[in-house]
Amino acid sequence: MSELYKTIIFLGKPGCGKGTQAKKIHDLGIGFHFSTGNMFRNIDETTDVGRYVKDLIDRGKYVDSETTVILMQRTLNKYVQDGRYNPNRQYLLLDGFPRTEDQVEMTNGYFNIVKVLHLYVPEEVAIQRLRERGKTSEREDDQNEATLQERMETYKQETEHLLSKYPNKYDVDTSPPVEEVHQKILEILGYAL
Repeated sequence: MSELYKTIIFLGKPGCGKGTQAKKIHDLGIGFHFSTGNMFRNIDETTDVGRYVKDLIDRGKYVDSETTVILMQRTLNKYVQDGRYNPNRQYLLLDGFPRTEDQVEMTNGYFNIVKVLHLYVPEEVAIQRLRERGKTSEREDDQNEATLQERMETYKQETEHLLSKYPNKYDVDTSPPVEEVHQKILEILGYAL
């Protein structure tokens, strides 16, 4: 990542709607949705790093920051080279990153953070959404109750405090219907449809 990417960060607990809302913005062509979770789930599990990442995800743990940043660099560079992402014309929509203090420090200077969208919803609603997603997508990490609880605890301990680092943070309640939340986010971003 040699450039300074114009970035919108989607931050919030698992199941708050980060991916759903980032994808809706992506579909409008305004930005490029980059999900570290998708990056990890699509990794080649026959490699050492792939097995390592899958084991951590299955246990509800975060992938260490060094591995995360290296994989992000490679993946983003590939997307730019393949023409899937144009940093000169699109915002980078970060979904699931940063998750830890050291990730913020390690990537300081890579991202021109335009806005941070803090998506929030009650924990019981988030867990129910994850259970439903687990059924429809067959994601193992969303179907295991112990893993779901571990992910919520990990978010509280590792990520939640990062919200205080961003003065350009906007709180968005994701309890209303998806389209209503989408319209609220578009207003925050300055796009009224």
